[in-house]
Amino acid sequence: MTASRLGDRTATTGSPLHTYGNGHQVTGSPGALTFHGHDEIGLVYGAAPAQIPGGYAFGDL
Repeated sequence: MTASRLGDRTATTGSPLHTYGNGHQVTGSPGALTFHGHDEIGLVYGAAPAQIPGGYAFGDL
């Protein structure tokens, strides 16, 4: 995984790769992200949705 590749998918102008952490776009390589408990990470290949969730109600987890 790099800033331009996700598995066998390569980012292009028509199919970009976007990385989100807790609802905010993150730049650079998604492989370099540091995960913390209950972080929400989104990897979007292609057109980004209009809204990216910023969190999840984990309850008693």
